[in-house]
Amino acid sequence: DRELNFDAVSLSNAHVYLRRPEGSYAFNYQFLVDYFSGNKTPNPDKKTRFLLKARNVRLNNVTFIQYSEVSGQKMTLAVPKAVIQVKKIDFAAKKAELSTVELTGLYFSLDRYAAHLMPPQPGTVRKDTAAAKVSAPFEVMAERFHLHGGRFDMNRFDRTAGRETPANTTDFNHLAV
Repeated sequence: DRELNFDAVSLSNAHVYLRRPEGSYAFNYQFLVDYFSGNKTPNPDKKTRFLLKARNVRLNNVTFIQYSEVSGQKMTLAVPKAVIQVKKIDFAAKKAELSTVELTGLYFSLDRYAAHLMPPQPGTVRKDTAAAKVSAPFEVMAERFHLHGGRFDMNRFDRTAGRETPANTTDFNHLAV
């Protein structure tokens, strides 16, 4: 196991842009994923764990954008202010245990566009999608969670370019909550 410990981590006025341009098989951060995934061992079921311990995380005016032209999806997470007390994050186990999460003014947006899918990567064997194993999601457990003033938007630009329903009617292709 590998472990990295911090008492406090702060990030202010940051813009993190994760991108997968059309014609690319990987996001621009794939080298980090490969590094933290652990050593490549002959047994693919045995992973070297990477543990991250940061007791206190503070974010001020931080925006994360993940945009894939290949899948036609753009996710935006804007965090004006966040204070998070962390117990443990285990990337191999896909689990995070948090004591406290305080978010102020959180904004999340999910936009769908026309996808530009890639052919199978050269040298790889195409998996049978019916028998493909669905990977477990990353679990986040928080003992205390507070959200003050948040917003969620979802737009299906792959279906309609803009809102097409009357003002007092719900448009499930373009939501703002």
